[in-house]
Amino acid sequence: MAALAVGAGAMSGPGSGVTLAVVAGVAAASNLWLRRHAGRSPQRPQDALTAVLLLDVVLFSVLVAVSGGSTSPFSPLYVILVSIGALALPPVRAWTIFTATVVAYGAFFLVPGPTSMAHHGDPMRGHMAGMFVAYLLVGASILVAVTRVGSLRAEAHAHLQAAQEYEERNRRLAGLATLAAGAAHELRTPLSTILVIIRELERRARDSRDVADLRAVRDQVGRCQDVLAQLAGDAGLGLGEEAQRFDLVDLLDDLREDRRPPKVGLVIEADDIEVEVPGRLFLQVLRRLVENAVAASGPGQQVVVTARADGDVLGVEVADEGPGMPPDVLRRVGEPFFTTRSSGRGLGVYFVRSVMEQVGGAVELRSNPGEGTTATIRWPAAVVGQPATEASA
Repeated sequence: MAALAVGAGAMSGPGSGVTLAVVAGVAAASNLWLRRHAGRSPQRPQDALTAVLLLDVVLFSVLVAVSGGSTSPFSPLYVILVSIGALALPPVRAWTIFTATVVAYGAFFLVPGPTSMAHHGDPMRGHMAGMFVAYLLVGASILVAVTRVGSLRAEAHAHLQAAQEYEERNRRLAGLATLAAGAAHELRTPLSTILVIIRELERRARDSRDVADLRAVRDQVGRCQDVLAQLAGDAGLGLGEEAQRFDLVDLLDDLREDRRPPKVGLVIEADDIEVEVPGRLFLQVLRRLVENAVAASGPGQQVVVTARADGDVLGVEVADEGPGMPPDVLRRVGEPFFTTRSSGRGLGVYFVRSVMEQVGGAVELRSNPGEGTTATIRWPAAVVGQPATEASA
């Protein structure tokens, strides 16, 4: 604004020096206020910038008025304010700044006075009108182009960030798989040897207390083996499995054989269809979700697994009747090693998300306190038709 004031001063008539000094002072003060205000209140910088740009439109209009109004050679420089708004503000605010400049510029043609176009001949009126139309076209074009570029940049940044997060999750998953495979390999043999020795000691034991102690040790060793197997499943050791055809009802029946608290019921509802999925990996995904649902459920409650076809996409919902989760906890579910259970590992949902991303599917969690939790997966290109017996019939 200071440079524009100097230029306008060169074109202004006598007695306008005070006006130019006042305009330059107000412009400098407003920009200084903007810098301090944005620094102290970073959450509302757009409000401050919008206010200052609108003030600059008014101040610049004063400069244009004292330097010739509609005939001023500086009038097209309204586009500078429009460009700043397009670069720094959301589209709605940027268009507000542009509208303000159009109103201010157009006022010189409508308001009677020494700067009005009515005081000029026809050729000059045509020339000034052409400058105004040119400003409309150029200003609108710049605004559209800059806001579009900004939108594309934001989209590209979002895609890049998503790709980086996806790559980071895959890297972590690969590390977990390597760690789990190594742990399982190193511990499987000694744990199996311990189990053999314990069984032999149980066979020889004569004291019932010794038998009970050995049985307790054997159970704990078995628990260690189960944890290793689950850790390997959570780390995604089945990601390279090839897809095969299964009857969906028969495939989901395998979930009934999993161990769970006897007071928690499991209900499975599935379309009678054929699916083509990597069976072991598909069941790993569902087991992680069912395990979480069972852990969140209390005595007498049910976990419902519902599988439905949507075109060639297989949708599976796992719903529990547990206490649910508040929004702040729900947002964190799926982070590695984040868990709300004292005995949890925090890898189940993380594994599910990683698998669904790699197969091109999606997972969604819905939960409210007191209303339970529902986990939904959508496995693409999984439904291949009706079972062979129905198709032949």
